[in-house]
This record gives sequence, C-alpha cells and structure tokens, in this order.
Amino acid sequence: MRLLVEIMPAQEGDGLSAELHDTSLNAHYRIDRFANSEAGADALMDEINRRVAMAPWSSRVFQGEDGGLYISASRVNGLNQGQRLDVREPGKAVRAPSGQVVAFRPGQSVGRVEIVEFVGDYLAVVKTVSGQTPDDRHWITLPASQ
Repeated sequence: MRLLVEIMPAQEGDGLSAELHDTSLNAHYRIDRFANSEAGADALMDEINRRVAMAPWSSRVFQGEDGGLYISASRVNGLNQGQRLDVREPGKAVRAPSGQVVAFRPGQSVGRVEIVEFVGDYLAVVKTVSGQTPDDRHWITLPASQ
C-alpha cells in the first residue's frame, strides 16, 4: 500500500478533513478542512495526486515458496511480459525545514529485472538480468527513460 487516506468530519465547522499516510516517503499530511461536495472531493483528489506524484511508481520483490522472485504488480499496472525494470536502492524524501516532504530523490540503480510471467491479475514473476538480485529492501521501478 502506498497511500492511506482517512476522511472524517472536520473538528470545527462544516466540511471534512483528511489525513494522508504515505508509506513510501514515511510522511503524514493533514488537510484540515475541505467542502463536503463534488468540488471538495475534486480538490482532495488533486492534493492526493500531487502527493503521490512526489515518488515514482515502485514495487518490492518477495521470494515465493517455489524460490522465484515476485512483484505485486501486473498488466493492471501497465506492465508487459519481457519488460525490464530497474532495481534501486531505497530513495530519500527531501524535507523542507518545516519537516514537510517537498520532493523525492530516487536511490541508485543497482540492477535490472525482467518480467517473465504473470500470475493472475496482480502478480508477476521476475528474473535478474543484470546487477544485484533484488531483496525486500530494494525498490523495483520503471526505467528512468519511461
């Protein structure tokens, strides 16, 4: 899960408030008040999209019982069989003096994996084609040119 959004009634006055928990950047944001309307929902979605765009799409690998490497991503995420993905060291959030996350600096690319098979709608098998074999601390990302 990349982002958890909690929506609740505003503490004061009409409207709603939201808390966003970004697991990739280890950041927490609070939106104190927005209108309980279509325009308010649009404004909230704009803010969510802005926050998500700070860090690139990524997945993590895990080893299956069969010894294969898997990622929790598939065709529904726009991936294709044979596609190559970067293996990266974890990135770092760039914070303003206030502590607010304002940008993201990707980690160094240390290898590449290739998607060899899809397993259902949300899982893919990958194999290492160059560099380090990823483990659960690495981020699997789209190549920088995409």
